[in-house]
Amino acid sequence: MCCDVISIKQHIESTVEELMGAALESYRSALIVTANFGLAAFPDAGPKMHDQLLGIEKELAASPTVRGVREACRHFKLALQGLAETAVEHNRTAAREIKEIMMIVARAAEAISSRDLQDTSQFQRVSLQLQSIAKLDDLTEIRHAVVRNAAEMRSMVEKMSQERQKSFSRLRNELVDFQNRLNEAERIASLDPLTGLNNRRECEKQLQLRVLQDRQFCMLMFDVNGFKQVNDLYGHLAGDEVLKQLATELKSASIATDLIARWGGDEFVMLIDCTYSEALLRMARIREWIVGDYKIQVEGKNHSFFMETAIGLIERRPGEGATSVLSRADEAMYAQKRSVVKLGA
Repeated sequence: MCCDVISIKQHIESTVEELMGAALESYRSALIVTANFGLAAFPDAGPKMHDQLLGIEKELAASPTVRGVREACRHFKLALQGLAETAVEHNRTAAREIKEIMMIVARAAEAISSRDLQDTSQFQRVSLQLQSIAKLDDLTEIRHAVVRNAAEMRSMVEKMSQERQKSFSRLRNELVDFQNRLNEAERIASLDPLTGLNNRRECEKQLQLRVLQDRQFCMLMFDVNGFKQVNDLYGHLAGDEVLKQLATELKSASIATDLIARWGGDEFVMLIDCTYSEALLRMARIREWIVGDYKIQVEGKNHSFFMETAIGLIERRPGEGATSVLSRADEAMYAQKRSVVKLGA
């Protein structure tokens, strides 16, 4: 009997442990799915939440404790709240921009309508004057009246022309100014706010463009080895500083035609228009720039540590789509990352 009770207790404990493991795995999967959804649904506001949720998922994977789950739940709620607030503000900004466009068009229509009414009124007055001239009998008087009306008409036409030019010039300046503001907003929307590099959305856009044009290019995908330890030891602000330094090094090692983007978290992507053999030489030079000692300051103290980065390199195959290019680059990067871990073991 005693053995049966012990067996039942062990079975219950085993079942509970399996259930807890499955629940934790499901929760982590939900975090990843939500992060990817936010990135796809809200291109402007999603990247920040995407990085936050992936960070929460990694922390849960590293230390699955009750306290860790509760903290993850709290951070999850804050991330969703932040996304909602940012999305609402984005929609408000978009609405304001649309209203401004409508106001510009409305003012233009109003100005043209008003100008047409004034022009019609003036032409009607001149027409009446000409009709009255036609009733005159004295030729000299007719000639003087025609000269006066011709001068008035010429002055009126010149004034109309000047006022129209001013109206259209003012309208054109307003439209140019608004277009510049839209271009600047689009430029900002294409950048990663932390590093100043292109963001994931812009990278996907440029990748798709290269594929549609059937261009020859190579992709490099970067992942910082040991980045989680930096966050754990020195905090996320220190981790952000490392990412900014790495972004600066990538810029220094690039040329004007390269596209560099922060893919998410501690992953970066570079698109370079060259052959695979040329890309290998470029990769060696880039590795020299980005692998080495990084210095940060935490609470007034300077810290220095060696940072290694895994780099995956692939060349686009003829006719290959964007999804396949990304998948192979990601696979190449993780293969290189695994080889570094084996060498260090």
